[in-house]
Amino acid sequence: MNTITINKKLLAACTIIAPKADVPYYLRGALVHIRPQGSRLVVTDGHRMIVADLPLGEDEMAPETEAQYTIPRDVIEKIKKMKVSTVALELADAPMLSNVVGDSTEYFKCVDGKFPDYERVIPLKASGEIGCYNVDYAADFKKFAVQAFGHKNCTGNGFTLHQNGTGPAFVEFDNTSAFGILMPMRGNLGGGFTMPTWYAPPKDSKRKAA
Repeated sequence: MNTITINKKLLAACTIIAPKADVPYYLRGALVHIRPQGSRLVVTDGHRMIVADLPLGEDEMAPETEAQYTIPRDVIEKIKKMKVSTVALELADAPMLSNVVGDSTEYFKCVDGKFPDYERVIPLKASGEIGCYNVDYAADFKKFAVQAFGHKNCTGNGFTLHQNGTGPAFVEFDNTSAFGILMPMRGNLGGGFTMPTWYAPPKDSKRKAA
């Protein structure tokens, strides 16, 4: 079992990205990656991802070994309603019970499944090549930044998107305690179209086809 303290706003903001359904069950929550070098909070739906630093609390000691626990999304929804700034989690592998302590105590089981190797999709650099991205997914990064860090810590969009062509784009938040990854859109992206038969351009039109 491992104990860790997490900022409630950060954890609550993860629900913007954490999927509710239509994805493998092991993605429906937030991963707490315990590491001796510094623990992390990770959430992804396969299209975008948030990776956040989890600094040690005042009375916490660095863990000696690595461990991974996925907190179910429905548990995070309960944590969002707690009237506290931080929560303490005691995490154990399923089927053992874990618990979270805020203004109340909730018992739960971590997701019984292996979270994917999130580090393999994190680019070490971005090419700057223009990519094609889902605008709704990109907009959610601003929602995350505002909820996790507050309006006063977000200028403009609250993040910079470092484009990477057909590779994963790097999302750099104004607050450097977290970063994001946005996958480019693939498949038929358009670029050619057929004008509807009911529309006829003016005969004297000077417009040229692209």
